[in-house]
Amino acid sequence: MADYYKDVKWCIKLCNFLGVNPFKENNIIQTLLITYFLVSLMGSIVTAVIFIFSNGDLSNIRYLIDVTNNMLKVPNGSFKLLTLLTKKSIIRDLMNETKNRFWESPETEGIKRSERFATFIKNFYFYCMLLCVLSSLIKPIIAGEILSTYNHYKPHSVPRYVFAIIGNTSSLISVMSMVGLDTLSFVLLMRVEVQFRTLNYHLERLFNFDKQNYVYSPANFSRKLKECVDHQNYLNQFVNRMITTFAAVTLVTFGLTTVSMSLRMYILSGDNRLNYKIEALFHLIAGINVIGVGYCIPSEAVMNQADKISESIYFSEWYNYPQEAKNVLQILQKETKPLRITAGGLFVVNLERFMIIEKTIISYCMFLRTMEVAG
Repeated sequence: MADYYKDVKWCIKLCNFLGVNPFKENNIIQTLLITYFLVSLMGSIVTAVIFIFSNGDLSNIRYLIDVTNNMLKVPNGSFKLLTLLTKKSIIRDLMNETKNRFWESPETEGIKRSERFATFIKNFYFYCMLLCVLSSLIKPIIAGEILSTYNHYKPHSVPRYVFAIIGNTSSLISVMSMVGLDTLSFVLLMRVEVQFRTLNYHLERLFNFDKQNYVYSPANFSRKLKECVDHQNYLNQFVNRMITTFAAVTLVTFGLTTVSMSLRMYILSGDNRLNYKIEALFHLIAGINVIGVGYCIPSEAVMNQADKISESIYFSEWYNYPQEAKNVLQILQKETKPLRITAGGLFVVNLERFMIIEKTIISYCMFLRTMEVAG
């Protein structure tokens, strides 16, 4: 792994912890580990559903919010863990290509700034999610009981601490699975963004033969042009493979996170105890971070750099070589269909979508407030 970018290596280590390392075959230890994780996650979902239908008034909005407060991260994490497991070969290919087929980036300030931003956001998101786990685990201790991080059915014949261990384990694995896939998607997108920056860097200098100590010749130019066009096509294909691979899990992430953040905002705006509000605040920050910074901002950055290709080639001093005008027009024509990153083909993932989701979260929160008052 020595030649992988540092954030890609970080993702590989986290996948290894979850038992879904894309570079390892499924040995006995990994199989047992992933089986335990999936069984505990599925069991937590089943026991939580039983608890909801057997211990309260389903018409009481406050009861439903209380019992589903921390439960939504379990199906979210379960689906992401399954995605990491079932898409191992594709994820391995994507990671390998960042090492074998991505161009070496020039040491420009823009590229350095993009790489620093990616590392900072990866670390920020990880520690936000870590705070979510800790707040969920500490809350029952503050309440003076040994409980798991969410409500679920507990048979009297089974000691309570057994369910506490299983529940807390599933909660931890859920969050780590979310961090694993979300961070992987973010890191890959930011590596693609750097590649488009690098491509624009070379396109802007495509005709600057004097500054690069090259002697102009049709053959020399054709070689450079073909390298740029081929790399552009490859990057578009790379992004499209990412969209296809993570289409379903992206939709699930946006849907469940929107609902979960609405519940967190409802708890923050209510008359709940301080420990509930602190936990909800950490979850709200992490949820907004994953949608906005983990998906929307890097997607917007990739699309902006892809759209900049036509601008880079147009201002590359091609007018000094009118005999190459035909080739320039061919590149510009390729930009008539812009690259767009979507969630399952339903909507474009960008900052505009982030603002729409934030508006939806607030609207759902106000709706829950109205339902509570009406009830």
